[in-house]
Amino acid sequence: FDGSSTNQAPGSNSDCVLRPVFETPDPIRGGDNRLVLCEVQLTDFTPHPTNTRAAALGVAERY
Repeated sequence: FDGSSTNQAPGSNSDCVLRPVFETPDPIRGGDNRLVLCEVQLTDFTPHPTNTRAAALGVAERY
């Protein structure tokens, strides 16, 4: 996605990647609707500097 529109990247280098990490049924809309949690990555698939979930995952797995 265009990270410059979310202030996560400069306009000259704005490509970011959304990687789905969790999916669950939508409890409000129900039916076939799903909620998907995504994390933001750089184009080399490393965590984006604003991606605090990636760091939290390491702590959660350790403890």
